[in-house]
Amino acid sequence: MSQSDTLKQRLLDQARQRRQQRPTGDAPSSRAAGTGVDERFTRFDRHPGYQQLKLMREGGQRLGIPDPFFKVHEGTAGATTTIGGRECINFASYNYLGWPTTPR
Repeated sequence: MSQSDTLKQRLLDQARQRRQQRPTGDAPSSRAAGTGVDERFTRFDRHPGYQQLKLMREGGQRLGIPDPFFKVHEGTAGATTTIGGRECINFASYNYLGWPTTPR
């Protein structure tokens, strides 16, 4: 098993442990003071989506990926874009009107 496979397995194991340790919602400590709303939905650092992004970012850092969510595009992004000297298909372009390339 390669080092990256071992790391992936450890990250998956950690995610499973966190899922098993989640509060059921009945415990008073998991409720925001006086609201009856689970802290996972009132505290940003406890929100499940943030926890998942944090785990993915930590995994990327351990694998030597500076930021798995942001890559610098060289030039204007459209249907295709260039990242690190490689032309890539861009599935997340918001250049529908072509404004980034319009002279001002």
